[in-house]
Amino acid sequence: VGQIREIVERETQADAAEAAEDWQRVTHQYGAREFSAGPAVTLRPGVNGLEAVVHYITRAPQRNVVKSKLFQAVVELLHKPE
Repeated sequence: VGQIREIVERETQADAAEAAEDWQRVTHQYGAREFSAGPAVTLRPGVNGLEAVVHYITRAPQRNVVKSKLFQAVVELLHKPE
């Protein structure tokens, strides 16, 4: 889980930082509560074993590219010999 989180953080760092800045501006202006723009990775039971659930922030036009990069990086991580 830790290695998956590192991959997601690396790939989404710029978008998360920009989202956090946008949110800070809005919370200051309207008094809304703060949130973390960092990614979250959790494991949960699935039909065929465990499922890794990854939540992250990215810009809408880039979401398919980011999703593909993350998927490829996680698959490579899982197939890497120990």
